[in-house]
Amino acid sequence: LVFVSTRADGTADLWIRDLSTNRETRLTSERGGDFRPAWSPDGKWIAFSSDRGTKVKRDGGGQWWVHLQLADIYIIHPDGSALKRLTNSGNFCGGPRWTRDSSHVVGYCLSGEETFAYRSASDATDEALQRMGRKPLRGNTTLVSIDVATLEQTPISARPGIKSFPSVLNDGEIAYVRKDTDGRGISYN
Repeated sequence: LVFVSTRADGTADLWIRDLSTNRETRLTSERGGDFRPAWSPDGKWIAFSSDRGTKVKRDGGGQWWVHLQLADIYIIHPDGSALKRLTNSGNFCGGPRWTRDSSHVVGYCLSGEETFAYRSASDATDEALQRMGRKPLRGNTTLVSIDVATLEQTPISARPGIKSFPSVLNDGEIAYVRKDTDGRGISYN
């Protein structure tokens, strides 16, 4: 079992628990947070999102500051070896999920600025941005399929809007949760 815990030093790290012995081993320990782990179906890799190596950016005007979240998708072997970054967006890529053959990771990406719209109520976000003299963010995430061997990223056709929690269904279709002006809903590609 792979899970996230802050028990060691207060940062979100990946841990492995052997279910036959209940022994727990810390898998990652870099500065920054590691989160949303997904074990590959063949058992050879764990994909996860991480903000390791990113610098926190601040954007703002006057008295109002906005924290922008940046992260990328990584993979690592369950023994802690062969850490590899799959995305190098300079923005936010996360929510990794594996294809059934363990050859691709599906995730979602959006600009750093759009992470605020992604995490906030749209009316409050729009009002605050308008007070700063800025355009409201409507947000749009791009679903991507990443070839683990070549790092080639292929966009996945999907409806506009904030999409998260991609899931690869048994027949290869991609399902995801989509947030738009109508609220949240589950969509299928």
